[in-house]
Amino acid sequence: MKKALFYSTSTDLIHWTTQPGPILDDVGSGVPHVLRKPDGTFLLYYNTITTQHGVHIATSNDGLAWTPLSGLVANDPELVDPAPLMMPDGTYLMVGSTTGGGRGAQELRILSSPNGIDWSLRSKALLAVPGVSVLDPSLKLINGQLRVWFGYAPGMDHNNSKIASGILTLGSAPATTSAKPGSACTKAGAKAKFQGKALVCKKTKGTLIWVRVG
Repeated sequence: MKKALFYSTSTDLIHWTTQPGPILDDVGSGVPHVLRKPDGTFLLYYNTITTQHGVHIATSNDGLAWTPLSGLVANDPELVDPAPLMMPDGTYLMVGSTTGGGRGAQELRILSSPNGIDWSLRSKALLAVPGVSVLDPSLKLINGQLRVWFGYAPGMDHNNSKIASGILTLGSAPATTSAKPGSACTKAGAKAKFQGKALVCKKTKGTLIWVRVG
């Protein structure tokens, strides 16, 4: 079924006025999240299924006219429900959920990006609870702590879903797609290993990347 994404405006974040016309309409459009970049442009992340099922990105100079980008976030059709966040150092994090795909409970996944467009997906789940679907995350940085809120559905029954939360700590990481020399990382000083060799997250030429130690 074709769905549409609309927008509303507010001067006080309490009273909202719906604006006319959709900004995007597509089959299965939903779960939108918008980030405003330091240069004043916008990134929209959303689920859709017209070309490929998964998380898609659109860009805008004014928040009104949007241009969808080709491809999927992390090229993963099982990733949905994007919750992106720009970090103080200018890099990006995202928490999303898997679809489950009829093969089991939904899991939370974590991704990183140097620019909000090119994303690296960690191979290991951020949160996987046997027999429980965890989904629809929200990610915020509050007083230096990364807080994650998400749906928690025992027995994979969304009718009995509750809201749960946790604190996300960025630190050592296993050797994954996002932890190898020269790839983007998200926190200066974080440590990881690649093929048994130590790596450290270091800013090089203005960008945080994994660098070999020694």
